[in-house]
Amino acid sequence: MIQPCVWVGLQPGQLAAAFTAGDIDRVVALLTDDAWLAMPPAPHEYVGCAAVAGFLRTSSAWRERRRLNLVPTRANGQPAFGCYLSRPNEPSADLTGVLVLTISHDRISGITRFLDSDLQRQFERADESAASGDPLAGRSCLPG
Repeated sequence: MIQPCVWVGLQPGQLAAAFTAGDIDRVVALLTDDAWLAMPPAPHEYVGCAAVAGFLRTSSAWRERRRLNLVPTRANGQPAFGCYLSRPNEPSADLTGVLVLTISHDRISGITRFLDSDLQRQFERADESAASGDPLAGRSCLPG
């Protein structure tokens, strides 16, 4: 069953607007000083605001003119986003992964980026429900 998402303190629009605009300074302002970013199963982990900011700047530059859309959701009880990236010179976007946030008080202490195809299938099923008129469209939640 798809459940509505409830965010406490930090609002999803704050991160989504900054992240999709490539406004890394605004993203960093939402992080704790000891925040981290990981992308399992890749062994890379970025710890601290400067390291996370460096990775995000590189990632944003790589994206170039492709549009990134973040759809708020939850994963295992944590705030999350389905990540949709447009193709170059095309309006359509593909699901490219899931961002799961770890929240400490009203700030983000961790960002985990999953590129796992099984997680993507969970979101695709939620998208199919939305296409069929599900009133919770855009607010799908992964089980957990």
